[in-house]
Amino acid sequence: MMAIGIDRLNKDGWVSLECEAASEHCLTKTIVELAREIGTPIASRNGKDICEKLRPTEADKARLHSLSKIYSLGSLPLHVDTAHWVTPCRFIILACLKPGMGNRSTILLDTRSLGLTQSQSNLLHNTPLRIENGRCSFFGTVLSNDRNFMRYDPGCMKAVCPDGNKVLDMFKPERWSGFIKKIDWHQGKVVIIDNWRLFHGRDSSVEADGDRILLRVLIQ
Repeated sequence: MMAIGIDRLNKDGWVSLECEAASEHCLTKTIVELAREIGTPIASRNGKDICEKLRPTEADKARLHSLSKIYSLGSLPLHVDTAHWVTPCRFIILACLKPGMGNRSTILLDTRSLGLTQSQSNLLHNTPLRIENGRCSFFGTVLSNDRNFMRYDPGCMKAVCPDGNKVLDMFKPERWSGFIKKIDWHQGKVVIIDNWRLFHGRDSSVEADGDRILLRVLIQ
């Protein structure tokens, strides 16, 4: 069993590990066990496996309302996973099964490092957005004094007033280039991310990389 490095996870908001046995079976078993060390693994949707495969997907083949449906094979914006849940999952674990021909990185933005201005903070606390989740859709803000996480995903969160567009534009990676960290993948690399603290996204690819496969487990 790999050591999680919980102190570093708490300090930095993410931690990188190596899995020597990097077959799909071994990686799946390893990250599910890691997830149980931290909390409770949970499927992203009813009927889905606890461990999911993620790969760049063309829009016409992507699930409705997914980021891939909107952004296709391009880069994916910074976001938190399961932002459409009332309480997003606490952590996520990603493991590389195949890095892909495009050498595509995962990008991270630590929200604690941003030093938001009072004006930006007010905008994030006070601007309502519609969080789309079918019949369970609701309204909410990116920040709230009543919770410990930031809710942000331009894929499922929609502006309902002019300030809403300012909020959704606030976390474009180019605006925070000095704060972005990149994770370069190779087979067997495992990354645990504090989903309440860090936004993550998918960088652009130097060529088509439908062969890129990451495994993901969500943790409550």
